Amino acid sequence: MKYVLLLLILLLITNQNTAAQGYPTKPMQHFWNMKNGLIQNQVTNVLCASNGDIWVGTKRGINHLKKGQTDFLNFNNNQNYFTNQIKKIFEIQNTIFFHNYQGIVQYKNNTFYY
Repeated sequence: MKYVLLLLILLLITNQNTAAQGYPTKPMQHFWNMKNGLIQNQVTNVLCASNGDIWVGTKRGINHLKKGQTDFLNFNNNQNYFTNQIKKIFEIQNTIFFHNYQGIVQYKNNTFYY
């Protein structure tokens, strides 16, 4: 019985700490596709960056949703940054990296480097 009580106390403490850190108590739900902003529906990778921006890689390019915005910015081969098929998105020290079939493209300070 005391183990059950201890478990309940731990669950309550953990739940309070999570709420105190500012995490949402209800999950946010968004559904994005080509009808509301994605460049393509076949998503290959998703990154929520440290600044709160969302990056979505697809087989036709990159989608960027800035924190607090409702519309995606779309980047694809037409801008000559990279091949369209994004394999992986990752972040190191506030720089976003996109791995594609030509190599790795960097994005920092609103500029792509390839």
